[in-house]
Amino acid sequence: MQKHRYLTHLDNGLWDDLQKLKKLDNQSINSLMNTAVRKLIRERVSEVAQMRKTRTTLDNMVSV
Repeated sequence: MQKHRYLTHLDNGLWDDLQKLKKLDNQSINSLMNTAVRKLIRERVSEVAQMRKTRTTLDNMVSV
């Protein structure tokens, strides 16, 4: 799998929290961030799917 390097700026509070999680979970910052991004993508895809279902339901109700 190819990797993409992306530089970012994090709030100090978020960075501190990541450091604490790193110690608790014994995972790298990179691993924690990849996990968080995967979770965000799953959530957003689910939200979009739900919005489409709702829109389709409303369209079907109106066209009856």
